[in-house]
Amino acid sequence: MTAAGQGLRRFFAARFVGELGNQFSLYAIPLLVYLPSHNAARSGTAFAVEWLARLSGLALAGNVVDRFGSRAVYMLAELLRSVSFLLAFVLVMSAPGSSYPVLLALGAVLGMSHEHFYIAGEALVGRVARRDVEHAQGILGILDQIALVAGPAVAALVAGLASTMTLLAVVGALALCGAGLVFSLPLAEPPSAVHFGGAGGRHALREMTVGFRAVSRSRALRVMVGLTMLSNLVLGVVLALGPALVTGVFRYPQQAYGLLGSVAGAVSALALVGGRLARRRCSAIAVGLTALCGIFCAGAAIGVASGFTGFALLYVAVLSLDAIFGVFVRSERIRLLAPELLGRGVSAVVLLNFILLPVAGVLVRWYAQALGPRKLILTAALAAGALALPMMRALRSNLESRPLSNATQALDGGR
Repeated sequence: MTAAGQGLRRFFAARFVGELGNQFSLYAIPLLVYLPSHNAARSGTAFAVEWLARLSGLALAGNVVDRFGSRAVYMLAELLRSVSFLLAFVLVMSAPGSSYPVLLALGAVLGMSHEHFYIAGEALVGRVARRDVEHAQGILGILDQIALVAGPAVAALVAGLASTMTLLAVVGALALCGAGLVFSLPLAEPPSAVHFGGAGGRHALREMTVGFRAVSRSRALRVMVGLTMLSNLVLGVVLALGPALVTGVFRYPQQAYGLLGSVAGAVSALALVGGRLARRRCSAIAVGLTALCGIFCAGAAIGVASGFTGFALLYVAVLSLDAIFGVFVRSERIRLLAPELLGRGVSAVVLLNFILLPVAGVLVRWYAQALGPRKLILTAALAAGALALPMMRALRSNLESRPLSNATQALDGGR
C-alpha cells in the first residue's frame, strides 16, 4: 500500500471516529442535562449555549483554518474536545451536584470545536486525497451517514451496559484517537498556512460583509433565508425538547431516545433518495416547498400527539423533511449567487440560516415549563407556518419566473 493510500485510510478513520463521537455527545449531553431535574428549561438553555458556540465557530473557523493550517486546526479541535470531555467526566463523577454548569460549558466547547473540526476536515481531505477528491468525498459521505445512523443506537447500547456518564469518557477517547490519526498523516503544512497579524480578523469581517450584501441584493435569496430560519426554529424546538418528550412526557427509557435518533437518521437517508425520485416528476420548487409545509404540519401534529408511536413517527418526519428541504435550499442558493461571490455568499447564508436555533433554545428556556413541551412545539409550528405562507408564495413566484431549464438544473447537478 502506498503512503498516500495509508494516509487516506487514516484520515477516513479519523473523520469517522470524530463523527461517531459527535453523535455520542449529541445523545449524552441532552439526557444528562434533563434527567437529573426533569427540567425542560435547562434543556433549552443547553441547546441555546451550544448553538451560540456553533455560530461563533462557524464565523471564525474558515479564517482560523486559513491562518494556521487544516491539520493543525483539526488536531487542536479534537484535542480540545478530548480534554474537555475527559475533564467533564472526572468533574461530574467527583461532584455530581456541579453537573449542570459543567455540561453547559461542555456544550459550548462541543459547538465551537465541531465547526473547526468540520471546516478543517473539508480542507484537509483535498490535501490527503490529492487528485481523487470526488471519490474521497463520496466515502466520507457514506461514513458520515453510518455514524449518523449507528451513533445514537450504539450510544444507547453503551449507556445501557454502563451509564450515560460513561459516554463522556468514550467521546474523549475517540477524539484523542482522531487527533492521533491526523497527527500521523504524512503531510507538511504549506509555508503560507501559518500567518500572524491583526489583518486576518478584519479581512474575514470584510469578506463576511460582502456575503451579507450579496444576500441582501437577491429577493429570492432573502425569502429563502427567512423560510430556512423559520423551519430551523421549529426543528430547534423539537430537538431541544426531545429528551423531555421521550423520557418525561411519554415516560420511555432513555435508550428509546437513542434508537429514535438512529431511525431518524436512516429514514432521512431514504427520504433523500425519495426526494430525488420525486424530482423526476415534480419541479424542484414543488418538492422543496412541500417538504417545508410538511415540517410545519408534522411539528404542529407533535403538539397534539397522544402516544409515543405517533410522536415518534412525527419526530422522524420532521427530521426527514428537513433533510429534503435542505437539499433544495443548498441547490437553489448556489444558482442564485454570482459565481465570484459563491464562497462568501454561502457562508453568510449558512450563518443566517442558523441564527434562530439558539433562539429556539431560549424559547424552550422561557416557556417550556409554563406551556408544556407539546403545547410549545404546537405554538412554534403554527406561528412559523403562518409567517411562512406568504413567503412561500413569494419564493415560488420569484423562482418560477426564471427560465425553467435553470430551475431544473438545481437538483440535477449531482445526478
